[in-house]
Amino acid sequence: MRIRQRVVSIAIPILALSALALMLGAVPAQAASLAFVQSSSADPQTSPTSLTVTYAAAQTAGNLNVVIVGWNNATALISSVTDSKGNAYVLAVGPTVQAGVATQAIYYAKNIASAAAGTNIVTVTFNAAASFPDIRIAEYSGVDTVNPVDVVAANQGSTSSSSSGAVTTTNANDLLVAGNVIQTLTTGAGTSFTKRVITSPDGDILEDRIVTATGSYTGTAPVSPAGQWIMQMVAFRAAGGGSGPGITTLNPTSGTIGVSVTITGTNLGSSQGGSTVTFNGTTATPTSWNATTIVVPVPTGATTG
Repeated sequence: MRIRQRVVSIAIPILALSALALMLGAVPAQAASLAFVQSSSADPQTSPTSLTVTYAAAQTAGNLNVVIVGWNNATALISSVTDSKGNAYVLAVGPTVQAGVATQAIYYAKNIASAAAGTNIVTVTFNAAASFPDIRIAEYSGVDTVNPVDVVAANQGSTSSSSSGAVTTTNANDLLVAGNVIQTLTTGAGTSFTKRVITSPDGDILEDRIVTATGSYTGTAPVSPAGQWIMQMVAFRAAGGGSGPGITTLNPTSGTIGVSVTITGTNLGSSQGGSTVTFNGTTATPTSWNATTIVVPVPTGATTG
């Protein structure tokens, strides 16, 4: 029996979107709401082997903590990043070493525990004395709690603009967090970024940006006077895959039982997760499935009377 064009061209997108949203999992049909929550910093003018900084406001369970650590030598290394709530910190990018000058690394903790105001203290411990360490911390909401890191970048130079170098995101809705360690002063955030903190007196920045389309992005920040710098950036995925699945084309738009339909779009996820593609309420079995393309035969029973 031939499937009517009306069934395939209308029912497939609506029903496929519904099923795929369940598979992508954390948010039904709408984009997660990425948002900055709070930040803090510390930059003692000493050479300690450990450094602490506190989240002043209450923290919400499930949010993301980001820790950017820079210091002015190329020999000390970070032994651990911990906090008083037991959140697990993972290295996202670095350590990036500028020979004989400085080092920087970015860590994060996903799906954090809740904390009352002023009770969560982040501790960075080094394996040796770190010269003039600079720690910047930030909390964000709406970030993927399972696999938050999309792509990362790191770069170094000696110019009037610090730059992470470009990354090409793979997820439509990402949070970009960037930071530098410099030998002069950072004078502001880069184009399209928001400054969250520039430490004083060190002059190192933590900045962020929320993007809603895949593409090439670079974290930058002006430096004055021109001098040596390290700049890093991490792109974090929004919860639920960001803006959610979207179907762009169907080929063919109609066909008989068993014909393979190629569905192309964005944020389509994968065949993992126990969800299904449905044609007019009838479950189909894809032969291939990735983030941008699903190939699936029209199942028996997908027609209407």
